[in-house]
Amino acid sequence: MSVLILDSSVIFDLERGLLIPAAFKLDATYAVPDLLLDGELGDDPLVAQMLGLGLKVIELEPQEVERAQGLAKKYHPRLSQIDTWALVSAARPTSNRLLTGDGSLREAARSEKVACSGVLWVLEQIRASRVASAFDLHNGLMRIKQHTRTRLPAPLVDAMMRQLETGHEKGVRARPGRNLGEGQRIPARNLRREAHVRRSGRGRWARDFVA
Repeated sequence: MSVLILDSSVIFDLERGLLIPAAFKLDATYAVPDLLLDGELGDDPLVAQMLGLGLKVIELEPQEVERAQGLAKKYHPRLSQIDTWALVSAARPTSNRLLTGDGSLREAARSEKVACSGVLWVLEQIRASRVASAFDLHNGLMRIKQHTRTRLPAPLVDAMMRQLETGHEKGVRARPGRNLGEGQRIPARNLRREAHVRRSGRGRWARDFVA
């Protein structure tokens, strides 16, 4: 089972799209560093909802704290303390991917060779696994897109929405989740062609999207 480290930006986007329950139906474990709960999320009722759905809380070991402090100095002032906690959590051998929409954190993740994706990657996993209907995904993505703090790439969002509209017209319905294996490849040729995005890669959404 994949272990995915959540950043607050992806959490808030999923909340705006009313898609947190669908995301937790995937065959994956979501986790956050304890510092995130103590800081950005605080007493947000969203925390209780996610904990009830299976969210795990990570406490860094002393050597990991030292590593996070070193990254904070290395990437100052671009990364916050919470950012470096998330990055170290995602760098664990037991973790598979960091989910964030923060540009600076994504750049740091690439530099540290930590797999990283954004909220569109999560939505594509939901779509491919059919744990939510195309209709609900389309409406959720529309809500995310219309939010004033959204920074998603418009061409890719529009291309995904067109594909979801087609799925809705064909009556694609939700079904129980399937295994989200490490390195699972999700075809996205049509989306990339519609968005006029040239990729030399492998037909997968991982690393391609900014949340």
